[in-house]
Amino acid sequence: MLAVPYVTSKPVTLFLNHCEHERGLAALTMRRYRLTLHAIEQWLQSQGTTLLDANEKHISDYSQMRTKTGNGSGAVSNEILLIRDCMRFWTETGLADKRSVCARLDTPKLDQRLPRILNKDQVARLMGAVPANAMHRLRDTAILETLYACGLRAAELGGLLLSHVDLGGSVRVTGKGTRDRLIPLGGPAAKAIAAYLTERPKYDRRQSPYVFLTRSGLPLSDTAIWSLVVKYAALAGLEDVHPHTLRHCFATHLLAGGADLRVVQELLGHDDLVTTQRYTHLDTTHLRHIHATFHPRG
Repeated sequence: MLAVPYVTSKPVTLFLNHCEHERGLAALTMRRYRLTLHAIEQWLQSQGTTLLDANEKHISDYSQMRTKTGNGSGAVSNEILLIRDCMRFWTETGLADKRSVCARLDTPKLDQRLPRILNKDQVARLMGAVPANAMHRLRDTAILETLYACGLRAAELGGLLLSHVDLGGSVRVTGKGTRDRLIPLGGPAAKAIAAYLTERPKYDRRQSPYVFLTRSGLPLSDTAIWSLVVKYAALAGLEDVHPHTLRHCFATHLLAGGADLRVVQELLGHDDLVTTQRYTHLDTTHLRHIHATFHPRG
């Protein structure tokens, strides 16, 4: 069967332009919106409709399809929320009467499983997993150390600028919503970055402002960073480890060490303290396990 020709519809383009120019959403957010809405529209087109004309059943079928193909409830919920937002915009601008559809769109129940957390010994194994003869040993070691030391998202690491790195002790990161935050840079991470910077010129064929580059001098993509972490986790004998795992470890280990919750919220770049509080549940679980194991009446 021939693929159905696909072009972004005018209503979706209007919504994206509104998000970019009226709301001033960050470039990374806009990229995610475009990719998500393109994929949604393409699937709906294969079902003989468009996002503008979709009804409740179309969206429900899309949600079920995404869940059945292995996508997490959080990711699917975000997609449904984006569809709601899009339809509300069309309603408010008179492009369509979707108010009733918006009200009935249910988001999947969020998966309440807690994220995977590595203990300190496992983190140490991962940090030391890059082979001595690896082609990009210094770069890859610096990437692992920076992800754990600063709790960065993969996109934030890929977008990290040379001018925002102070090897004396901090990095400045542009996160969601173009908000900057200053994060302390630990000794091992600073040392690893400094070592990588000595060989970075051999990557930099384009006078790139970015810290971490591919062999051809381009900034590393989110996908490349994920693949890199997964590869070295496997070498360390660890499963289900990705960049966000190191972000979870960053937050949980800070809280376990006595860090203030609001300080961790600031370091992670969370808008809502509730989002950060999930890590207190992780730490409480760990403490309960210790209590049950060692307390005489546990």
